[in-house]
Amino acid sequence: MEELITRPPKADPDDVVVVIHGFAGSRLWMLPLCWRLRSRGYRVVNWGYPSLRGNVATHAARLHDYLSESLFRERCVHLVAHSMGAIVVRAALSMGPAANLGRVVLLSPPNRGTPIARWAAPLLGRLCQGIADLSDHMGSTVCRLPVGCPTGVGILAARFDLLVPIASTHLTGASDHLVLNASHNSLLLTRTPARLVVTFLETGRFETGCRRLLGGAAD
Repeated sequence: MEELITRPPKADPDDVVVVIHGFAGSRLWMLPLCWRLRSRGYRVVNWGYPSLRGNVATHAARLHDYLSESLFRERCVHLVAHSMGAIVVRAALSMGPAANLGRVVLLSPPNRGTPIARWAAPLLGRLCQGIADLSDHMGSTVCRLPVGCPTGVGILAARFDLLVPIASTHLTGASDHLVLNASHNSLLLTRTPARLVVTFLETGRFETGCRRLLGGAAD
């Protein structure tokens, strides 16, 4: 299957990709994706945050400061984020535009919240604010974020995701949306999603000719 996917050109050596993990994750989960991005020529920053402490707004403010203070001199900065990390990215971008922002790939993002977080919030929400923030309740943090997105956003959803339903991953204005035969975390560990991330960063679209072979569908 791999040989059916056309390789995009090598990355511009001046491009930086900031990779961001999800809820209850760590930077270790992102290492396979980081390795594959580096093999294509990107400079990669594996950015971490304490997802079990604090809230989305706090993490987003840290990310916004990092992008605007530490990476503002870079020519082009792409963002690749998984799960809760995708919501941290959206919240950070809502705090102000980044002139050097490139493309953004969101992996299994609960853009419209997730029912599991709504069910868990009454029991665990006070101990872990991030759970309440990701609820699909209309008053949650994620549901109050701007509904649109910057240009150049691609979304990979997982068909067998037990945490984030496919319907919750959609975002108004996204450039591309693809569903893969994957689980919530296998999007980070297998080769095909990584290849699709690279293709989107290079072209602004996921592959179209191999969607059926990949078990994915455009939505």
